[in-house]
Amino acid sequence: EVEARLEALEVKLEEKEAKLAALEASRLSDGPQVVMCAYQDLWMQEDSPISFDEFLTNFHNAEGDGALDLTTGTFTAANPGYYSITFGGDVGTGPGLYTNIYLYKNNEKVYASRFHLEDRRDSGGDIITQASRSLVLELGVGDVLQLEADLFFNGSIRDLTYCIVLVASL
Repeated sequence: EVEARLEALEVKLEEKEAKLAALEASRLSDGPQVVMCAYQDLWMQEDSPISFDEFLTNFHNAEGDGALDLTTGTFTAANPGYYSITFGGDVGTGPGLYTNIYLYKNNEKVYASRFHLEDRRDSGGDIITQASRSLVLELGVGDVLQLEADLFFNGSIRDLTYCIVLVASL
């Protein structure tokens, strides 16, 4: 009788361990998720942070104050991880006009993010080109991203989208 009880307890223990493993696995798959895209109809202001008109997507299940502020265009990371950042739109230039946009991380220019179009023609009509830039950056809690039109920006960008997605949390 003692052996039968011991065997029954071992079976129950194995069942509990299996349930615990399943719970831990589901907890890991329910990690933080961040998916945010903002839209700006038209931007023509040089040497300035870019603000946005509206969200196209604004989802995050992460704890903390991570968010994209439409008014300032500032994104603050609430969770550490690798973030995919993509921005693009219809860039307008004409003879002698140029468009430079950079992503800034914690107020430092990310040179690899350069978004550039320049029209070196002497005359002619405007050129409108659709272009985008995409990169992945590691962000820590409280890190800040900002999209900015450079001092060398006298063209325009229409239908600008700015998307930030947490692709791997740390």
